[in-house]
Parts: sequence; C-alpha cells; structure tokens
Amino acid sequence: HFEAGEAINTVPSHGYLEGTIRTYDTENLAIVKHQMHKIAKSVQLLFNVECEVKFEEGYPPTMNHPQLRQAVENAIKGANLEIVEKKLPFLFGEDFSFYGQQLAPSYFVFVGIQNNENGFVTVLHTAHLNFDEKILIDFVNYYEHLLRNYNEV
Repeated sequence: HFEAGEAINTVPSHGYLEGTIRTYDTENLAIVKHQMHKIAKSVQLLFNVECEVKFEEGYPPTMNHPQLRQAVENAIKGANLEIVEKKLPFLFGEDFSFYGQQLAPSYFVFVGIQNNENGFVTVLHTAHLNFDEKILIDFVNYYEHLLRNYNEV
C-alpha cells in the first residue's frame, strides 16, 4: 500500500509505504529488516529526505516440527486421506505459529475441501464457502489416529 500526496500535478511533501514481510524463518526476517533499514538510509542520503522504517510484529513463520512428520503422515494414511506434498512451503501469517514456537512442537496441516465431482469447488475464507461435510468426519479420523499414536512421537 503506497500513498503520496493528494494531487496528480504536484510533488508530494510526504509519502507512506506499508506492506507485509513473510519469510520461511526468523533469520531471514532479520536479514530483510536489516536490509530495509540500509535502503532507507541510502534513500535518505541520495535524495536529502527523511526516511523512517517501522516494523509492527505480526505472526512469526509457521514452522512444522520435523520430529512430528512421520506421526502426521501415519495419521493421514490411517484415516485414508491423501498426502499432497507441496514443492515450496507456503508463506502465510498464522496465529498457530505462536503455539509451535512458545508452547509445544506442532505441525500445521491443510485440509483439502474441494470435490469437483460433487460441485464443492469454493475455497476457504469466501462468502460462498460450500464443502462436503464428510471431510469433517475424515479429519476427526485423522486426529483420532494422530492421538492414538502420540506416544511414538
């Protein structure tokens, strides 16, 4: 999001730029923040302007605990669900990340809700969400398998 001035035929006296930074780990986040401060200093010197960088902390990266992977895979298979492996991790903000970093090892799993054959084609977080409720039973089965074998973790 960028704002600068109010008229199209003048040079604005101030500007405002905001956005979201998402990284795969906290080390990369620190590097990005450091680089942004360096860029701001360069802009300040180059154009003789004031340039300030402020960060508001949001959600940390959501990271799956590697020792839980096998238990999660076994539970998914035990519930007769399909594992769809993504080549690249997702970059998203999620409050679940606090749980994994501060309370206990955790593993974030996505549930596929689309079923093209039955017309369930919408995605989450939309006004038109519609899904086959059978997935709720399937996911309870997943949790049951996961919890029954938790001692192995």
